[in-house]
Amino acid sequence: MLYIVSSSEYALVPTYYVVLAIIFMVLPAIALYVLRSIGLYKLAKNNNVKGKAFAWIPFLWIYTACKLCGSVRFFGKTHKSLPVIFTVLYTIAGILPILYDVLAYFPIVGYYLQGGTISFGNPLTESSQLYMTVLENVGIYVETTGHFAFYNPYPNPRAMIQALDVLYYVVSILELAVIFIEVPVYFDLFRKYIPQRALLFGLLSVFLNIFPIMVFIIRNKKAVDYNEYMRQRYNTYYGGMNNQNYNGQNGGNYYGGGYYGGYNGGANNGQNGYGANAGGNGQPNGNSKGKKPEDDDPFPEFKDK
Repeated sequence: MLYIVSSSEYALVPTYYVVLAIIFMVLPAIALYVLRSIGLYKLAKNNNVKGKAFAWIPFLWIYTACKLCGSVRFFGKTHKSLPVIFTVLYTIAGILPILYDVLAYFPIVGYYLQGGTISFGNPLTESSQLYMTVLENVGIYVETTGHFAFYNPYPNPRAMIQALDVLYYVVSILELAVIFIEVPVYFDLFRKYIPQRALLFGLLSVFLNIFPIMVFIIRNKKAVDYNEYMRQRYNTYYGGMNNQNYNGQNGGNYYGGGYYGGYNGGANNGQNGYGANAGGNGQPNGNSKGKKPEDDDPFPEFKDK
């Protein structure tokens, strides 16, 4: 039996609640695992990248992701051995939390399956009104701090608790290392296969933890040279502006067919800013050959006689 202990209640949790909780925790994890594996495998297969089989192996999938990146940058530097180093660290960081959970909670699961009584709740003191109730009914009481009360499944509980505390801190450090591994891998991978959405996909993968969904979406993409992609975008945007504003559609420039000899070059069909035809010879008012400047004088009445 499983009980939840609050400040004023000692409530029995029905067995089917436990089953449903396990299902809702396990099914999403399996679904994300399958999506990530298919995404990485298909992406590696479509781009002839070695190591695609690792996409289906827990923890080792990070190796396939690194190989898909081609070269992973870490703090601005690229090393050929980074995929192997990342894979080793990532595997250790994945196994130790499982080891911690097994050592801490496996005896509790076994005790529950054998029909024992388990309660979860805040730390209790002898002055608590629920203390005697819990003491009389509970087999194992697990505090929210993770410590056991009234019962401990280990022969030397003090030593085991100390070992678990050390393991907990090691796991916390490795979980931080995992972040430093995943972030560059995610962004490098998306820059290579979907550069136009790399930032968005990377942020969603890091902050919402939906990398499996993102990589499944791009499973059929082909690799792109990110630097060349950015160069083309730069040339398309700034080069197009230069051609239009400085060179004109007809090969003009600032001083000949551009702002001084036809406003904006060919963009205004060779006319200057005042609507006159551009001469294209660098003259500010666009005077054509054989035409006197005074013919275009807009204020002839003020001309000196």
